[in-house]
Parts: sequence; C-alpha cells; structure tokens
Amino acid sequence: MESGAAEPARTDMPHQVPSPVRLLLLLLFRPVDLHYRLRAAGILAPGGRIGQLWREQGEGGRAAGLYVRRMLLLLVVGSPLVTALVGLGLYCAGIPLRGGWAVSALCCSAVGLALAQVSGLAAGVMLGSLASLSMLVGLHATAAGAFGPVLG
Repeated sequence: MESGAAEPARTDMPHQVPSPVRLLLLLLFRPVDLHYRLRAAGILAPGGRIGQLWREQGEGGRAAGLYVRRMLLLLVVGSPLVTALVGLGLYCAGIPLRGGWAVSALCCSAVGLALAQVSGLAAGVMLGSLASLSMLVGLHATAAGAFGPVLG
C-alpha cells in the first residue's frame, strides 16, 4: 500500500444534470457555466466524445449517461423537429422553399452525430442543430428565390 494522499471520492449527482431545454439554452448562451455545472454533477469530461462519456457511464457515472442521452435527444429528435416546424412556418407564411429541406435536416443531424463521436458531444450537437436551421434559410429559401432574383 502506497503512502500519500487518498484519492478523493467521486461524486455522481445525476439530478444536477440540466433538463434538455435548459441544457440547450446553457450550451448556446452560457457554455462555461454548463461545463462547471456538469463537472459539479460528477461528469469528468463534459466536453468529451460520446465514447468517453459512455465509458465513464459504464464505470458508474450515471450523470454522464444522463447527459449523453439528453444531448442525443436534442440532436437526433429535437433538431430535425425544430427545423421541420420552422420550415412549415415559413412555408405557411408564403416564403418559398426549395424541396428537400427535411432531408437536409436529417443529414445535418447525422453529421452532428459523426462530429460528436470524433470531436466532442457538445460540438456535434451545436453543429448539427445550427447547421440544419441555417441550411433551411441559407440554402433552401435562397435557392427558391425567397430573397429576390438570383444573380439579378
């Protein structure tokens, strides 16, 4: 047995992981605060990749597992749903949209999921969520001539 300081007990407080809506708002507007809140909940690598966080959950970190599930819910369900609702709202308001915007939303979520596995979960959710909304206005509305004639 080695002499020295004992390793501090690991905290695991899944009840301190923010709800999905609060998680999204903190991610967008207060990312540093979110990082510290997740660390206080017992997540060792809040900015880590999905694999790191799942491994942490497998080692007994229930807060890490809850965090991953909530972020993936935002990316895989929330982002395409919000994009579809915004697209439907624009269409009902008479703003022309080029077809295929629902497929673009799903593709952006898939890219965000790939980035979450390679770079980090928070980065993947941000890219996937914001890219699908920007594709809706930046590509599909512009291609349909919503902002005036192209090259006119």
